[in-house]
Amino acid sequence: MSVIAPPGTWTVDAGRSSVGWSVKHLGVTTVHGTAGEFAGMLADGHATGTVAAASLQTDDPKRDDYVRSAEFLDAEAFPQLRFTADASGAEADGITGELTIRGTTLPLTLHVRTADAGASEVHLELTGTALRRPYGLKFPQAFGAADRSVTDEVELVLDLVLVPSR
Repeated sequence: MSVIAPPGTWTVDAGRSSVGWSVKHLGVTTVHGTAGEFAGMLADGHATGTVAAASLQTDDPKRDDYVRSAEFLDAEAFPQLRFTADASGAEADGITGELTIRGTTLPLTLHVRTADAGASEVHLELTGTALRRPYGLKFPQAFGAADRSVTDEVELVLDLVLVPSR
């Protein structure tokens, strides 16, 4: 296996990258979401990434308002979702770190599906699964079914372009 990026300090180019997720509803429908504001850096053997909780969207205004509300993510009190990892030994098959949501930090492994590293850019497609309930993220009956109708597993997909920091 090869390392995921050459030595140096690399920053996520948000204009050419995307952060998304999906969950199954009633075992039939897949609900997709995206982050409008995110940032990331890979430097000195450490990886960090943040997502602005208020920027999360699913193309359903009522659901989006709930996701950002104090009952779910509480974007006002916890404005960022944060991933950190010691990437010094990270190889092209994955990186394990910690994901913090609503002040709760749990381990998360992101698998590298594709990695293409050059001197001027690094392209990464990272995937992983986070469980939402351990973070206290639950849906009310008001969305048509009880919390159990939405899978606990949140599938994450990050398509990232990293460029050298200047």
